[in-house]
Amino acid sequence: MTKTFELKDDSVVVVIGSGAGGGTLSNELAQRGISVVCLEAGPRLTLSDIVNDNATMFGRLSWLDKRRAARRLSAKRALATLRPSHLESKFATL
Repeated sequence: MTKTFELKDDSVVVVIGSGAGGGTLSNELAQRGISVVCLEAGPRLTLSDIVNDNATMFGRLSWLDKRRAARRLSAKRALATLRPSHLESKFATL
């Protein structure tokens, strides 16, 4: 489903990355009724893009960009910074 959110909308959670952690978190939050935007840096793959060759798939699935974050946040600090207070009770059960 596609939906547009305002930049100041604090009712939506933004998840960076749709890998094992981000995809699972996005799904769990959405199933609890929380609006989720999941951002992914890689290309969108279709079933026809998947081949049974490790070297080919590594190139298609791996993000090898050398950029680094200026500062790393602990998970606890990131949640405290990004989580709106009115969603606290919904996150308490995760």
